[in-house]
Amino acid sequence: MAAEYNVGVADLNIFTPIYWYSYGVIQIFAGLLADTFEPAYLI
Repeated sequence: MAAEYNVGVADLNIFTPIYWYSYGVIQIFAGLLADTFEPAYLI
């Protein structure tokens, strides 16, 4: 994948933590929504 986008492996590894940090932040809001509304409305 690094060869396809013409970036180094170190540059490509920057995006992995960005994905997980954004996922963690979204989980806070998803938990608040799940606590506020009934589960039947969220599915």
